[in-house]
Amino acid sequence: MTHPSILAVIHVDVSVDAKGDITCDPNPVSVNAANALIVFDVSTPGYTFPNADAIVVDPADPSFPIPSWTITATEASLLDLCNQPGSVDYTVNLVETATGRTLSVDPVIQNGSNLP
Repeated sequence: MTHPSILAVIHVDVSVDAKGDITCDPNPVSVNAANALIVFDVSTPGYTFPNADAIVVDPADPSFPIPSWTITATEASLLDLCNQPGSVDYTVNLVETATGRTLSVDPVIQNGSNLP
């Protein structure tokens, strides 16, 4: 018996410029597959994800049934069921390791039409 692919993986690079501004690439994140795992990687040394709430979907959305989880200091993931099309606002939170200061940015996830 063969099994269809259960999980699509989408990578997002998170970087911080000299002024402390966060950039997510791509932005918006295009998701066109059900059960997608969005993996965020910090590429700028000196910045890490917090242990909780690294990626926050706000307001709550049924396509995101569980909170994000921090895998390592520089990698976090978010499950997207992609069961409703539309734009979804989210926040990326980083910690500047030298100061402990929290930085945030509010990019967008664009869920495609993947309804049955």
